[in-house]
Amino acid sequence: MKTRLLLLLLTLAPFLATAQFSSAQRQMNMTNNIVRQQNQMYLQIQRQQRDLVILSSMRASTENKLLSEVRKKEKLTKKLNKKETDLNIEKAKLANLKNSSSQEKYVAKAEAKVSKATEDVNKIQTKIETSNSNIDNFKKTIAESEEKIKIQKAEREEKKRLRKEKKDAKN
Repeated sequence: MKTRLLLLLLTLAPFLATAQFSSAQRQMNMTNNIVRQQNQMYLQIQRQQRDLVILSSMRASTENKLLSEVRKKEKLTKKLNKKETDLNIEKAKLANLKNSSSQEKYVAKAEAKVSKATEDVNKIQTKIETSNSNIDNFKKTIAESEEKIKIQKAEREEKKRLRKEKKDAKN
């Protein structure tokens, strides 16, 4: 009987040792998983912060572009007003020359000046239209950036809240 008991103990000893090791191994795996999840969350938060900084800098550069485009438009508007005034003066001169029956070469020169002034006015108006479209595009880009920033901040706050809830649940 002693020999059977001894044989039984010898045969069960490896199983008992394995069972204890398996429990310790499972516990180690669980702690490793928890640490890995915490690291992933930390990296995700860092990535979100980096994305938030990038979006903020993009928004700031777009705002700077918008301001420079607005200044450009203001300059073009002033230039347009000046050119329109010059055009009106040239038209008045041309009308005076036509009414006073001056020589044709003076009338032709005046007509050339009027046509050149008209071209200048049209070019400036085209530039102002382009500037207006650029301004609209910059405003849309800024609005989109602000919306993305709000969404990212909300996501970050939600993840912080979830992390805090998990911590509180563990304690």
